[in-house]
Amino acid sequence: MLGTQTFNNTFFHLLALHNSIVSDFTYVSDLNDQSDAERILKGTNGFDRMLDENFPEWKRDDEKMETALVVYDDLYFRFENNLSRYFRNLFHLIEFVHVSDVPLKRFYTNIVRAQLSNAEIVLLFYNGLHRNGREKFKPLIEMYGLLKNISRPEAYRKHQAYCESAFAGQDDK
Repeated sequence: MLGTQTFNNTFFHLLALHNSIVSDFTYVSDLNDQSDAERILKGTNGFDRMLDENFPEWKRDDEKMETALVVYDDLYFRFENNLSRYFRNLFHLIEFVHVSDVPLKRFYTNIVRAQLSNAEIVLLFYNGLHRNGREKFKPLIEMYGLLKNISRPEAYRKHQAYCESAFAGQDDK
């Protein structure tokens, strides 16, 4: 049983660690028609470019979720060092809030969700369905509405891969 002050200190330390992991995230583009400065992207820009180059929207919107998951599995395998660290840390941050006895858990998970870029939310969608996230992370994604701010939600909702609560805020009905 953590006191509120101890919980807050730990939570914000874990959130700072998460933001540090995001800032340190580096993606090197395979596109050869760019300078080195344009090919090496860090932080959320790296997530954006990685997603755009390796998992374009037409693959994400595939009518068959199985196809999109195969593409995501390949993406995850190729960038496993970066993505596994990122998702393990994000999972443990959300789980820390979930298992605590702090009131207003949704308040804290909303703070975490607010830190996520569009690309990170799309990757979270697929990670929750992937073998690495399906069992433990997907229920937390649904419980805390971590996909609420996903861009073009109708494209992801149509698959019915998640409960509607995954896309809802705490005040949404």
